[in-house]
Amino acid sequence: KILRKDSGYDDYENDPEDSYEKDELERQREIIARKIRTMSEEDGKGRSYSGAAGSSSGSSRSSYSSGPSSSASKNSKVRQVSADEIDRSARRSSSSGRTSSYEEPPRSKNKKKRRKKRRGVKIFASIAVIFVIIAAIFVGALYYMLSGLTRTDLEGDLADTGGVSYIKNIALFGVDTRDAQSSDGRSDAIMIMSVNKRTGEINLISILRDSYVAIEGYSNTKINSAYAYGGASLAVKTLNQNFNLDITDYVTVNFAQLAQIIDASGGVTIEITAEEAEQINKNLDDAAEEDMTVSEVVYVEVADGTVTLNGDQAVAYSRIRKIDSDNVRASRQQTVLSAVLENIKKMPVWKYPSFIREFMSVSESSLTTAEIMSFAPMAFKNFTINTYTVPDINYETDLTSGYDSSSQWCWFYDLDAAAERIHEIIYGE
Repeated sequence: KILRKDSGYDDYENDPEDSYEKDELERQREIIARKIRTMSEEDGKGRSYSGAAGSSSGSSRSSYSSGPSSSASKNSKVRQVSADEIDRSARRSSSSGRTSSYEEPPRSKNKKKRRKKRRGVKIFASIAVIFVIIAAIFVGALYYMLSGLTRTDLEGDLADTGGVSYIKNIALFGVDTRDAQSSDGRSDAIMIMSVNKRTGEINLISILRDSYVAIEGYSNTKINSAYAYGGASLAVKTLNQNFNLDITDYVTVNFAQLAQIIDASGGVTIEITAEEAEQINKNLDDAAEEDMTVSEVVYVEVADGTVTLNGDQAVAYSRIRKIDSDNVRASRQQTVLSAVLENIKKMPVWKYPSFIREFMSVSESSLTTAEIMSFAPMAFKNFTINTYTVPDINYETDLTSGYDSSSQWCWFYDLDAAAERIHEIIYGE
């Protein structure tokens, strides 16, 4: 289509704005063509002058008249410019909003762009390699930490009620066995560890082993018998049914294994009495005779004061019962476990892999790797530990003791009321 400067909007198919752009493009073409003609004329004058000078001095006049192939033509400052090149230059000038002369395609800029692109690809590849290496290290660390775990799925319909997504309740069992490699027997230590991932609270609720409860498939008896009758599955189900809970996972250790975990955490610093110290030493002798110690027996000084106990000594402390009661024994178990959790809180990050590996290698659990790793952020929080005991004479006011039909000594109390107290501790209800 031929564009005319004096034509109105009616001569164009496009809108006024498009017409203005076409006019501007035509103007740029005319300006560039005019500049080229001017430069050509100036160059021609220069050639004429050079030819005249050559003629007067007797130099080769015919060299100028030989046409475009002559040396004068080769030295010309103005090269042949095609209409397409003029058009491209005009378009660049029009789009930039200023008049400019013809320029060659910026080949050097394209090279720089290609170099930058190649450099960007190399950087991206390097970053990808780094991420692959980090992922490989992470997977290797997970394998190192969790490879020793003895995992056992719980069986049957365990949970009595639903729970809350950010609260995880886990049953902890300490099995009293004479075999250091076994997890069978009665669960002389029973705790509910409730982890609130939102608030960073850990509630340790000890259920006294002599609590008189109903055990599915068996007559009512002491709660610690459930583990001996049906292992972890029946023990967890018994907790859920009697206290209206939603526990679906457990961790079990025997007392020799617990000593290894305590040693891996760095031992526990607690306050003891001279009477407790004496009982610790007696329990150490008994454990050594049964080959249930994990290191050479070291006796504690018989005196009141604060001491740091190794694994064997701490287990001997947590098993003291003769000088007081099962309630106080449960309190000692809570003291030891709380001290271990405090050690974990203060533990340098670089020690976590070795501790987790030690813990996993001596534990039996239903927890998956993903569930275990979900607790990792807790290690970086300033979490708090709260301890409770059920039954507690201050709360279970109907608490009595006596023998059941099987002549076993038991605690008798209102299980429904105790369940309400446990729910208040865990859920704040």
